[in-house]
Amino acid sequence: MSLEKKKLIMLPGPTNVSERVMKAMTRPIINHRGPEFRKLFLGLREKAKSLFQTGGEVVLFSSSGTGGVEAAVWNIIRKGDTAIVPVFGEFSERLAETVELAGGRAVRVKADYGTTPTLAQLGRAIEGPREFKALFLVHNETSTGTAVQYVEEACRLAKAHDAFVVVDAISSLGGYSIPVDGWGVDLCATASQKCIAAPPGMALISVSERLLKYLKKSPPATRYFDIARYSDYGSRGETPFTPALPIFYALDEALDELLEEGLANRVKRHEVNSAALYAGLGKLGLKFFAETEVRSRTVVAVRYPAGVDDAVFRKKLSEEFGILVAGGFGPFKGKVFRAGCMGLVSGEFVDATIGAVEKTLKSIQFLPKKNEALSVIELPALVLMTFSKGDLLLTNYTAKVKDTGEVIETTSEGEAKKFGIVDSERRYGPRLVAVGEGWVLAGLDEEIKKMETGEKRAIELPPAKAFGERDPTKLRMVPLRKFGERASELAVGDSVEVENRVGTVRFIGSGRAQVDFNHRLAGKTLIYELEVVKKLETDDEKIRALIERRFVTEGEKVKFSVEGGGALSVEIPEELFLLEGLQIIKRGISSDIFRFLKGIENVTFRETFARKAKAEGAEAAGREAPEQAATLPS
Repeated sequence: MSLEKKKLIMLPGPTNVSERVMKAMTRPIINHRGPEFRKLFLGLREKAKSLFQTGGEVVLFSSSGTGGVEAAVWNIIRKGDTAIVPVFGEFSERLAETVELAGGRAVRVKADYGTTPTLAQLGRAIEGPREFKALFLVHNETSTGTAVQYVEEACRLAKAHDAFVVVDAISSLGGYSIPVDGWGVDLCATASQKCIAAPPGMALISVSERLLKYLKKSPPATRYFDIARYSDYGSRGETPFTPALPIFYALDEALDELLEEGLANRVKRHEVNSAALYAGLGKLGLKFFAETEVRSRTVVAVRYPAGVDDAVFRKKLSEEFGILVAGGFGPFKGKVFRAGCMGLVSGEFVDATIGAVEKTLKSIQFLPKKNEALSVIELPALVLMTFSKGDLLLTNYTAKVKDTGEVIETTSEGEAKKFGIVDSERRYGPRLVAVGEGWVLAGLDEEIKKMETGEKRAIELPPAKAFGERDPTKLRMVPLRKFGERASELAVGDSVEVENRVGTVRFIGSGRAQVDFNHRLAGKTLIYELEVVKKLETDDEKIRALIERRFVTEGEKVKFSVEGGGALSVEIPEELFLLEGLQIIKRGISSDIFRFLKGIENVTFRETFARKAKAEGAEAAGREAPEQAATLPS
């Protein structure tokens, strides 16, 4: 995808959003007091619980992340209450000020910006002479690129004083693991547009049972952000006020993506790419704002070399390289730039950002000269993923072994005939591929994501991205007697099964056969000449393709219709009634339909036996025939 169409957003939020999530926002507007919304809401809330790692309450506000943090303060703090607030940046200072606006007293535990208060400092404040009601802790300070490293220990200290613990994880949850139940966090707040990789507009908070009981007994002086009210409505699948419905749809899809990836995998991806971004920018001679031991994983704050104009640098980075980074915040405006490393961040995004920063600084002659020899990063073509996990595509391809030119697979019947590999039991034509679902080789899958509809590309897959390297330990000598009666007919190149493993005979001699259990293409570099013919957009297109995928040769004969309430009816023609494995095929179709079409709630297969025509005459005489057509749902 070209930069003219889409820019790479390396901001500390909002971040890049997949096409799949963007498309979710185009779903129909529904009644937020109706059953469709209740189903959406309750499912979304359960997914959010997995993100927070909680069995407790999760509340969803149609607001920015700041709304979630304000909700935390105004629900907990009453006039005269004391709260402890570590302050080490603009957002933690805002939090302290919000406590004071709510009528409370904020005990600030301060540290120089670029560092965080130590656990010992926090401990001294907690053990001080004044009782306190709550600890409000910003986990990741977006303004300075610093992160507190002792959230669990801080929770333990505060709990010893029976205080509530609030964690602002707006720019960190999902890039870090924060098990709120395990650590004893009473309220954790995050936002949709950061590590979750959804559009901005939603604040999510987890609420402990202990805090919820308090809030029900002591209602806050706010109507819109009344957490207990949201909890009551949420129990019946509603929100007290009109929700931002398109953002609900998008958040639901983004959480699906997160859970499909796995929370642990997403956290690890953030960790790995953050380390790569720090290392690459460091090689350019750039200095970071945060001290090493407290550097944020999700926001990288970089000091400008002396003389660099912030506006010129970021404008050039955006207009010439299509990459967006943020400027400094508050007193650091013009002194640093901040790169977000969150959401969909990948090695490709990181490499592109490092290369673009290098070229931009060189072009304005502000890259430290002493480090030019260290700079070995070339700017790769910036390729954003065109297709997302779960997209259904029709593709044409021919696959060859690079060294020999042997054609091993093709969707073209003409090519199959040309190379003598025609398979009479398959249908030729565009093949259905579900992006990211393992339907094709992983290396091929990765390349398909970057292609455009209608694009043709020759894709080279080395063994590591195809069928792996050859493993000599998978060669085994097998006595011929193991093959029984077949032993006398065995020939080199035959496919055999030994102890439930399929291999190829490579050598026969001295009463033994050498069997190779490597895949026959192991160690081979493959070339795929591939075309993305079409992305399936409508439900009818998807249903038709998924049915034909399972029926292999005669799927076009199968009819279907979608009825009210998401009911799919599939009519099996009589000539397929005795098809081997029909029940397995039907189960496979149902599984695919539920996986890729969210609007389908049930699938019914119909097999209709019709009365034979009278014209059959004598042949039909004497046979028992049904008195009327019989339809058998299955």
